[in-house]
Amino acid sequence: MSARESVESPVAPPPQDGRVTLTVSPDRMEAQASIVAPLHGGAPVTVEHVVAALASAKVTFGVDMEAVLQLVRAGEELAGGLEGAPVVIARGQAPVPGEDGAILHHELLQTPSGYPRIRDDGTADFFELNMVRNVQEGVVLATRKPPTRGQPGSDVHGRALPAPDGRDVKLRAGKGAKLSADGQSVLSAIEGHASVNHQGEIIVSPIFSVDGDLDWSTGSIDFVGTVIVRGDVGPGFSVKAGQNVEIHGGVVGGTVEAGGDLVVRYGIIGAGRGKVSAGGKVQCRFVEGAEIRAGGDVLVVEGLLNAHLFSGGKVAVTGPRGSIIGGQVRARDEVTAKVLGSSAGAPTEIQVGVPPEVRAEWEQVRRGPH
Repeated sequence: MSARESVESPVAPPPQDGRVTLTVSPDRMEAQASIVAPLHGGAPVTVEHVVAALASAKVTFGVDMEAVLQLVRAGEELAGGLEGAPVVIARGQAPVPGEDGAILHHELLQTPSGYPRIRDDGTADFFELNMVRNVQEGVVLATRKPPTRGQPGSDVHGRALPAPDGRDVKLRAGKGAKLSADGQSVLSAIEGHASVNHQGEIIVSPIFSVDGDLDWSTGSIDFVGTVIVRGDVGPGFSVKAGQNVEIHGGVVGGTVEAGGDLVVRYGIIGAGRGKVSAGGKVQCRFVEGAEIRAGGDVLVVEGLLNAHLFSGGKVAVTGPRGSIIGGQVRARDEVTAKVLGSSAGAPTEIQVGVPPEVRAEWEQVRRGPH
């Protein structure tokens, strides 16, 4: 090598500044950014670079500056030329649909019927199946919860995203019910049995009907109005009504208590435990071994057999061969029948002229305290 020859030093590569890569999701609800670290002494990425990238991509909504700072700090830790993990630095706001309106029913209308009542000790009472929903006049049976307005959203470009409002509901008041003055509630217009029919109307009926026998499928009935049973009242079951009771079959070992009149198409058979009472009159075809207390008349077609009957009016067995055999019959006004007693049967006791409740009180006084 001659003296004039020299050794050339290697040329240093040019510096490469760091850079920002920005990606917007297809639905424009998210913007992600990643940083490529500088090389050979190039300038690092700053917050201003990231903000400029957002502006260039027209990302104006939902920018998370804390996420931008974290992105820049993470980029400072990268080795030269490497790209960091993407970070979400802007998020859109999804629209929020309005809530639909709703009808809030009284708890009575929410309680399923046909299920036994659970006693305090945890056992089930299958005679009480919660079939009747008694309400008094003026009870609020349902209220309307109005729908809410939808809350619009926005994508990361600031474009509005509409939100639908909730759908409204309409309160429907049927027979026996009425809308409140402001139209926001349904109230009972009468006392009776409250229910919701197939059209969504809230109704209150003064009559409660049982389409067959009163048995394990229905349980006992306790109603403020009138009860109609289109079959029999079976052993151990009871009907209690604030008004009238109409039974298209018979009473066989059951209990009936009517605030008004009681009409039984066939017979009333006590079967050792059946009892019947009515604030008004009682009508039936025959009575056998049952106890009957009536505030009014008792009208029987065929006869009384071993019955204990107390009437605040008259007792009349109206059939052409009507008879009263055995038992005890007390009436305030009169007792009439074709046949009274039987020489071969049990003694038949007939008392007339004093209201039964007065006579019972007098006998209690006569017996004195026990």
